[in-house]
Amino acid sequence: MPLNEVLILYPLVFVVITLAVGLLVGSFLNVVVWRLPKMLQREWRLQAHDVLGVPPEAPGTAYNLMLPHSHCPQCDHRIRAWENIPLLSYLFLRGRCSNCAAPISKRYPLTELACGLLSGFIAWHFGFGWQACMVLVLTWGLLAMSLIDAEHQLLPDVLVLPLLWLGLIVNSFGLFVSLHEALWGAVAGYMTLWSVFWLFKLLTGKDGIGHGDFKLLALLGAWGGWQILPLTILLSSLVGAIIGVILLRLRNAQTSTPIPFGPFLAIAGWIALLWGGQITGFYWQLMNTPVEKPWILGLTGGIGSGKSAAAQHFIDLGVHVVDADHAARWVVEPGRPALAKIAEHFGPGVLQADGQLDRAALRKLIFEVPEERRWLEALLHPLIAKEITDHLAKAQSPYAILVSPLLIESGQYAMTQRVLVIDAPEQLQIERTLQRDQTSEQQVQAILKAQSSRQDRLRCGGQRPRPRLAAQRGRTPASLLPYFAWRPVMSQTPTVNCPTCGAPVEWSADSTFRPFCSDRCKLIDLGAWASEEHKIPVSPDAEDEMFSEDFDPRH
Repeated sequence: MPLNEVLILYPLVFVVITLAVGLLVGSFLNVVVWRLPKMLQREWRLQAHDVLGVPPEAPGTAYNLMLPHSHCPQCDHRIRAWENIPLLSYLFLRGRCSNCAAPISKRYPLTELACGLLSGFIAWHFGFGWQACMVLVLTWGLLAMSLIDAEHQLLPDVLVLPLLWLGLIVNSFGLFVSLHEALWGAVAGYMTLWSVFWLFKLLTGKDGIGHGDFKLLALLGAWGGWQILPLTILLSSLVGAIIGVILLRLRNAQTSTPIPFGPFLAIAGWIALLWGGQITGFYWQLMNTPVEKPWILGLTGGIGSGKSAAAQHFIDLGVHVVDADHAARWVVEPGRPALAKIAEHFGPGVLQADGQLDRAALRKLIFEVPEERRWLEALLHPLIAKEITDHLAKAQSPYAILVSPLLIESGQYAMTQRVLVIDAPEQLQIERTLQRDQTSEQQVQAILKAQSSRQDRLRCGGQRPRPRLAAQRGRTPASLLPYFAWRPVMSQTPTVNCPTCGAPVEWSADSTFRPFCSDRCKLIDLGAWASEEHKIPVSPDAEDEMFSEDFDPRH
């Protein structure tokens, strides 16, 4: 199996590898933080000599990020390879030079640890892909700039400007935001602090902020778009003010003592890039009248079981229904990043002439090779889950329904409060699918094998009493649509729990009604709990309509 597929299918492997790489990069960042400011000072002295016409100083030994080799600043002892292993060497040497026993600054292991942990977290947060790789590069750069600015009050252009351009380049492919948003993010980031600088200078006659901060905020805007700038400025100003006051108190310094703003900008921008949408959404939720989240029912069943016909009944009643199949179609529309990755992985044969995904060709590939199916699921499931979450949040009905054939397999059941299973005999599922999709019986069998078994699906309700639907043949042999019947799945005890809130309710085993504790609970649940004899007829055209390309179940 190729390495990229291993990293997709086994996220923990990717996290561990990235953490180890982060520790190594942290060791190199220690060199950058120590040497780069000195390299810049040497370069500036040469430029000053040239401008003033002063003879240059005699050239000394080479001094860059590679030479001279790492050594103890006290005794010039050259650091051997085994003494340069991130974290472990510091612990083994007990924080002292092996030659002169001079103490080693704690900054070195702390930088390595911070870089490793941040790298591992990014791998866990994004998973294997281009987003994780690019954010790793950004994180390493921001960490180096923050440490340099904290010590020297300097944000080197040699670090800031390449990362600014890299942000624009990656967003030209729409990796985080559109190129349009990234471009105006860079412009707005620079102009915002530039305006603050000149306003403060006009009012006080002093420089209130460094020019490097202009470029750093432009860098963050280029990566996250103009949308993250307000949150970045707010967070950095708030944290900077608090930490600044603490530092001034601890050092007994004057309020005019300059404090580097770059680290606060870097931390706030990094947070805004990863969680800006959630933080902003939470803020607006606090500002507006609280709206109770909808109670969500998960509706699932095997292929051809009749899920769509069941969902149509709820749609007719005005219930907000979100179809995972519709979300799955949306994330692979032409122009979406997922479609490009699928075409790159499987080849152009999975695309139609108009650029649309050839679902039949892709289905044949993934259900014949399990590894390919797992790769596709690892790519699409997170994207589909986000699309589903966004549309469930728009529900206005007392409860919402998530229709998903892979509710159990994909983990989407975690979004729901109860699971409703549409059950049908396997032979009936095969007959329906053959008639509907005009496919081969072998391919239908492969799809059924890839999905959860009937037994596993019917057990998905766990310990809570949950209903399931039984699908049977229609009254005529030509009808392939089921009759639906509620079957109680409860113990025969006199007292049971309300299926909505869990409150105790007296209930008879012979009762044909659901045991609600109040009218409110009845309204937000699924209706009367009928016995098997109370069947709901289904229109013969309902299911065919649900599978049309123009159907959109979202309200």
